[in-house]
Amino acid sequence: MEDEYNKITCGFVIQEYEVIDGVPTCISQEFVAGDVDYLDKQGNEITGQVDTVNEVYQPFDMIQPKREGDLK
Repeated sequence: MEDEYNKITCGFVIQEYEVIDGVPTCISQEFVAGDVDYLDKQGNEITGQVDTVNEVYQPFDMIQPKREGDLK
């Protein structure tokens, strides 16, 4: 098992648009994960199984677009 590795996740982003005051405006987005590859620190693909049972989950934090009038 590798002590250090990079987890590469490929996927796509879905953006939802609404027309606000005549302007198409992105109101939300989400990332949909797809294939995952594991690479060692030198960038080589790790062959065999990577033990992810105890891996601490790291969410894909997508920053949502702000809409006019939002207080945040």
